[in-house]
Amino acid sequence: MRIPVVWCSMSGSERATRRSYAMLPNSVSNPPPLGVGRFNIQLFPAQMSLVKSQAREILYSGGYGSGKSYGLCCKLLTHAVIPGNLCLLARKHRATLKHTTLRTLLVGDGNCPPVLPFGSYEHNESKSLIHIMGGGDIIYMGFDDDIKLRSLNLGAAAIDEGIELSYDGSEYMEVLHRLRNSADPCRQMWTCTNPGGKSHFLYRHFFEETNHNAFVIECQSTENTELPQDYVDSLKRMSGAARDRYLMGKWCDSEGLVYPEFNTSMIKDVPDIENLARNWYIGIDVGRKDPCALLLAASYGSGEDCRIHIVREIYKPGLEMSTTISDTMSPWRVHNPQIFCDPSAGGTITDLNASGWTAEPARNKIAEGVQIVRNAIGCGHFSISPSCVNLIREISSYSLDAKTGLPAPGQSEHACDACRYLMQAWSSAKEPIISPGIYIPDENDDDAFSKNGAKTHNQDTVEGNERQYWELQDDE
Repeated sequence: MRIPVVWCSMSGSERATRRSYAMLPNSVSNPPPLGVGRFNIQLFPAQMSLVKSQAREILYSGGYGSGKSYGLCCKLLTHAVIPGNLCLLARKHRATLKHTTLRTLLVGDGNCPPVLPFGSYEHNESKSLIHIMGGGDIIYMGFDDDIKLRSLNLGAAAIDEGIELSYDGSEYMEVLHRLRNSADPCRQMWTCTNPGGKSHFLYRHFFEETNHNAFVIECQSTENTELPQDYVDSLKRMSGAARDRYLMGKWCDSEGLVYPEFNTSMIKDVPDIENLARNWYIGIDVGRKDPCALLLAASYGSGEDCRIHIVREIYKPGLEMSTTISDTMSPWRVHNPQIFCDPSAGGTITDLNASGWTAEPARNKIAEGVQIVRNAIGCGHFSISPSCVNLIREISSYSLDAKTGLPAPGQSEHACDACRYLMQAWSSAKEPIISPGIYIPDENDDDAFSKNGAKTHNQDTVEGNERQYWELQDDE
């Protein structure tokens, strides 16, 4: 059931008492002066909890369709009505923000009207600025424009789909440190998102750290009683981690992960890697409409202690032209790296070699590549720089198809593929790591391990799974 509330736009003399009457039941007989605007809005209980909280940091995580974006915009309004205040509305990418959260704020979704009624604001699209009549301003942007972000003097900040933010928390903290506008008597930052895995910065920050003024709201999809029943039924048919996250609104790790051993201890910088490195590798997964993923990695140590560290990543669409890829990677030339590229991109490989790089088709054996990455992770010989946010995001949630046992189709795996390409090359250049493996069937992989390792049949089981699996062994 929605709870009816009223927001008031105030004059400067009324600002000091804003917190006491920013939300008024419609039944209040003698409301304070309304200034120039009055906003009548109804909220569900979780949305009301978000709006009423005065914690400095708030995490509002909920299932699909639970009303997170609407609640986010309503709370934004309580700060934006303050004259002289500047409020940030942000998402990972500005283009996504315009078609989602900004629509909720200005246009409305379905039968739900816009949070800001037409005539209550002035919208300057060229400056991405919304001025509330008689109040303050809302500026909206994506984290892909961090230069503008660093110059802001904010009283409040609202972040939608926080799960998209970097796993190291750098983007989140950048905004938090901008909350210094004295016009707002209760400077706050709130993040609304679908839940993710427990390796994400948001989970660690809100559920494991206790030394900050934070408030957590977890909301099920079914709290939104206005969702169509057929949609709710489709959510209830989900199972496992997907049901926990996207229906129940809970943070949990995925089942059937391709790399279940991966954890946050492997997200780190390796001091002096430039001098420690023995060999440098680049893995490339070419994208056209999808992102193109370029990973730079360094191997260091020797023998059984040979390790690999993913040092840098480039991850964006529009890099299908080999000249563009070459130019983008130009700062990496100093390392004289070996390049291992998506074998389907033959033209790119040819052109990179013509441009002075050393490039060759990657060995694209899925079962073998996954085995090598898993073994390196399991032995603690694999690490990723915190700057490689897209690889961290992908590898943390890279899941298996329950029916085929292969990496599930349709998930984001561009950086994971690039990682697998360079890891297979790294493994063939060193003594293979011997550790328990996992069998991942690949119908196109009849000669699995025939180049980099010999097949050996192991009758043991993996975590109760009765399938047989392979271990890498030396050809010799």
